[in-house]
Amino acid sequence: MANRRMFARTVIESGEFFALSNEAKVLYFYMGMQADDDGFAYTNMTTRALDIPETAVEELVAARLVERMFDDKDVYHINHWRENNQLRKDRHTPSQYSYLLDDSEDDE
Repeated sequence: MANRRMFARTVIESGEFFALSNEAKVLYFYMGMQADDDGFAYTNMTTRALDIPETAVEELVAARLVERMFDDKDVYHINHWRENNQLRKDRHTPSQYSYLLDDSEDDE
């Protein structure tokens, strides 16, 4: 997993992003920093450590910035991951959840 991450201005300066609560914005950035190379992130530890309410996660889902991948796990996919981050193929470590991604993303 990379130590550096990027955030596209087209995402973080969008109306959807600005409409979020400050807690949801902070959570988005933390999820982006903690995500694996395919954009999958856990929220459980982050929300507890930063005392972020569950409503912040719900805001990110409603704004379509993240997508919950399982009903029984706190695993989310950052929907604009490829817009935010691009990794060379020789640096990419596939996620254990990469099978959940649409095959069309691999063609980008």
